[in-house]
Amino acid sequence: MCFPKNFSCPPVKAYFKLFACCIPVKGARRSVICDLQRDRYQPIPTILYYILTRFHHLPVEQIKANFDHRHNADIDAYLAFLDEQELGFWTDEPQQFPALQLKNWHEAKAITNAVVDFAPQSTHSLTELVPQLSELGCDALELRFFYSLALPELTQRLEAVKGSTLRSVEVVVGYDPSLSSAALRELHQHNPRVRKLTIHSAGQATFAELDDFVIIYTPEQITSEKCCGSVSPWYFTANTHLFSEAQKFNSCLNRKIGVDQHGLLRNCPSMPTSFGHVDDTPLRAVLQQPDFTAVWAVNKDQVEVCRDCEFRYICQDCRAYTLDATSLSGKPAKCSYDPYAAVWGEATADASRPAARAGAPVSVAE
Repeated sequence: MCFPKNFSCPPVKAYFKLFACCIPVKGARRSVICDLQRDRYQPIPTILYYILTRFHHLPVEQIKANFDHRHNADIDAYLAFLDEQELGFWTDEPQQFPALQLKNWHEAKAITNAVVDFAPQSTHSLTELVPQLSELGCDALELRFFYSLALPELTQRLEAVKGSTLRSVEVVVGYDPSLSSAALRELHQHNPRVRKLTIHSAGQATFAELDDFVIIYTPEQITSEKCCGSVSPWYFTANTHLFSEAQKFNSCLNRKIGVDQHGLLRNCPSMPTSFGHVDDTPLRAVLQQPDFTAVWAVNKDQVEVCRDCEFRYICQDCRAYTLDATSLSGKPAKCSYDPYAAVWGEATADASRPAARAGAPVSVAE
């Protein structure tokens, strides 16, 4: 781990403590600190992970003594770096700052999120589905249109989400000349539940973020549910709700329901098992099927390779496309990260996270 030589830690106070929202997670080769308040993560060497977890109750001078004072300069540099990055602080009263309780995740709502797919031949309707989602308490809905829609038709389709319990609606839709940035901003003003619009099959990639509304144009052609399941730092989310949920539950499928382009009900549209059709099966009835809810409990600590990954609690999982189709615990097939070497493969080597959300990079200690 490399730091500027001028880092120093004047021992004004005896203890160094991470902020409660900054949680260290150990990986096979390196570790990270997940800053759940600022939605960012900071890679650290595993020796620092041990200092922060095994010796967190000791004053810094005693920590140094445990290493026979052979690494005083390194320990000073480590802690000064964390202080500089606003991941921790110096104190004489560490007992006054209790840790977050992350094992007590609870959600009273039957369903928190849903994905509904549409192809040109689809017959299911949002006017029938949205009231059922509202009844189940659903907060977030993703709509994926695998074809182009002109602005008037898209606007009409989205009328169904007005007056619902939905707090956030994300839309993926094929490019049409009428879907200009100005037109989409106006759509959001009339329907503020629509928080994100991704226009696929566009000529070039552009991105715009305005307060609580995001517009993305991408040349990628999203023509089926098979485009789902990619794992990349771009999709990492570090917040208290999702981090604590991932301690016990699947970070993609927990409290999710999906409707594929044919109207079949699934855990997500890409999952192989269907649990009925929207025409004859109420959404609430699907939740009564034990096989449907069983996958909710497949957390990252159970998944091959992921269990050894430092990103496991901030990474969105995928159970639909895995390296072992015979098991629910196979590594996501579309993840190229190797936690044993701490490197990304070619598939995601260029998928860098926005600098404002990622921590400053550090080298990995051998």
